[in-house]
Amino acid sequence: MNEGSRALVTGANGFVGSHLVEELLKRGYRVRCLVRRTGNLRWVEALPVEMAYGDLREAKAVEDAVKGCDVIFHTAGVIKAHTLEAYLDANQRGTANIVRAASLLGANLRRFVHVSSLAACGPSRDGHPVHERTECRPVSWYGESKLRGEGEVLRYADRLPVTIVRPPVVYGPRDEGVLEFFQLAATGIVPSLDGRRYYSIIYVKDLIRGIADAAECSAAAGNVYFVANDRPVELSEILMKMAEAVGQRRRIRLHLPLALVEAVAATVETCAKIAGKTTFVNRQKVREIGQRYWVCSSEEARKDFGFRQRVALEEGLLVTAEWYRRIGRLPGGSAI
Repeated sequence: MNEGSRALVTGANGFVGSHLVEELLKRGYRVRCLVRRTGNLRWVEALPVEMAYGDLREAKAVEDAVKGCDVIFHTAGVIKAHTLEAYLDANQRGTANIVRAASLLGANLRRFVHVSSLAACGPSRDGHPVHERTECRPVSWYGESKLRGEGEVLRYADRLPVTIVRPPVVYGPRDEGVLEFFQLAATGIVPSLDGRRYYSIIYVKDLIRGIADAAECSAAAGNVYFVANDRPVELSEILMKMAEAVGQRRRIRLHLPLALVEAVAATVETCAKIAGKTTFVNRQKVREIGQRYWVCSSEEARKDFGFRQRVALEEGLLVTAEWYRRIGRLPGGSAI
């Protein structure tokens, strides 16, 4: 089915995008990668792929990349920025550009898969996992921008076979987003916040299998899906398992009042702005962390295209920790 089919992957040099490229190559696709000329291509430059250079805000570059593609996977986006406008520029307007180009030039397009986020829907208010019919109420600029990006895609649902995939927290090799938590776990410090907090989470290899399977499922056209591990995990359990994965036997529990975390985030954010940089540690991220139930259900994905978790949390964390060690981001030593 896929032999000779051309797939375009935006953000192909990123964390999720690069793993997706590898999966698509295994499935027989010819892969075209849309990347910025200034982007770091270390994860894809040695792969047998076609490079298309450009920015999602450049109409000509986007149109050239889309031409002749059978499937489009839109994984590109911004996950940290100083302003709502900066998030919208990438996650809404960038998405609008590529889906518009697909509608104009994708005459043979079999599927347009947009990788969104649980943040677009927002957290559960009552502890029950959110699902595809849950009213979306994002709590951060990032979530708002991803929801608006979904809106741009769904505007074309009557003309294009679109599918939206909303992953929760994603972890695995090549990820920078959870590195700080592993580094903290390596010190033996296990922080806790006011009250319990539960998260849906997914290993990157499970996610990209779900994304690729959704693209190949006829029933998935026009639908939105959550893909996540079988059960939500309490934050302290995740952090304890991270400590195990990095081989840290000493565990020091450190209670951090949310107000203190907010104050620290505000300071770090201000310093980053002065330095002309962006940071994951900011007030918007604390607003997300302050929610108790970032939990979602993958039942619809299971029913429609057989999605299931293959990698246990403990296994995924061990593999991730070992990768961080290999690139020198964690101290050496064997895991428990």
